[in-house]
Amino acid sequence: MMEPVKGIERYTRRPGPGGETGGSYYRIRCRHCSSVFERKARKYSGPPPDLEGEVLPEAKKAGWDVLHGARRAMCPGCRGVLAQAKAKKEAKIMVTKPTPTPKPRTEPGEVVPLKPAVAGKAEAPPSMDIDAAFLIRDKLGEVYLDAQRGYGEGWTDKKVAESLTVPRDWVRQVRCKVYGASSAGGAEDFAPVLNEARAVLAAAKDLTEQGLKVQQEVAVFERARGEVLAQVGRLERRLADIEKAVG
Repeated sequence: MMEPVKGIERYTRRPGPGGETGGSYYRIRCRHCSSVFERKARKYSGPPPDLEGEVLPEAKKAGWDVLHGARRAMCPGCRGVLAQAKAKKEAKIMVTKPTPTPKPRTEPGEVVPLKPAVAGKAEAPPSMDIDAAFLIRDKLGEVYLDAQRGYGEGWTDKKVAESLTVPRDWVRQVRCKVYGASSAGGAEDFAPVLNEARAVLAAAKDLTEQGLKVQQEVAVFERARGEVLAQVGRLERRLADIEKAVG
């Protein structure tokens, strides 16, 4: 029965027919591939020590990257691929722009033919290779919390793409593949909803202000109407008194 503790699986192996020894074993898995590091657990007379303190140093000696714990362990093969990808990225950055070819000198009166322009021809978008996918996946492992919470504070698909100098669509593809198509890509994914909400709030605020103005105008009208009705009442009473006096 496996007992995963901090990404370290502990299990019991029975002796095999080929002479394999049985006993308690520890195992950690690569976060990028199916590679596994195993070692037999030591026997202690007292309580067992901290699992990470026992297993991780041995995995590190075997070439594993366990700097961030067993849950984010990386096997030597994946470390090599990632190192090559980083080296290629740095090499691309170091490459300088090619020296422009000088324009040919022409004699007076000589006509230089122009190259015909190709209309309607667009460059195809670059395709993502395995090196770029490893770089993006490793960066997401640092800044992406999980599919429910999304990115850590301040990070988005756009910022990850800018930090790695890769297209943002590549980041989206890797994120959806690793964390699911419904995973959140950052604040820019909610921009349409936020813009619509701001527009609705602004319209509601404007209507509220207009309603207050109407209420104020209605109050002024009611006061003026009351004064006019009072004057009409006084005039009616005076007319009635005059009619009685005249007989």
